[in-house]
Amino acid sequence: MYVYNPALQFLHYVTTTVPYIETFPPPEAFVKAVVPKLRAIGLTKTEALMLINLGAGLPKNRPSQPPAEGVGEEGAEGAQETQESDDRQLLAVVIEELTDRFPDEDGEDTVGRILEIMQTEFDQAQASTNGNGTNGLDAA
Repeated sequence: MYVYNPALQFLHYVTTTVPYIETFPPPEAFVKAVVPKLRAIGLTKTEALMLINLGAGLPKNRPSQPPAEGVGEEGAEGAQETQESDDRQLLAVVIEELTDRFPDEDGEDTVGRILEIMQTEFDQAQASTNGNGTNGLDAA
């Protein structure tokens, strides 16, 4: 008789479908550090949690493709700029009335600070687990 065990099913999913998640730090400390900082900037708690859930400003784990001929660090740098551009557009969608709440240059500075906070706190959480986070899971 098969007994459904959600914890084991989730662990199986993480290890087989999205194995890179195992290297992420547990989310509790990250969320507790990020939300108050984003709230201090003027975001609502809902907006802060949506940005965390969408991974705005965080490294993206995409399947690696072999670099094209003649594409070296410039290609990696271009990909990083594209990601930041995508994250900036995402913030404009998630944060209600972004241009009204943070007009002109203040808005660009705020968007930059939001992305910086997300990246800095992720790096600190990653460093606290020495890159060996288990995403809150204990090996069964």
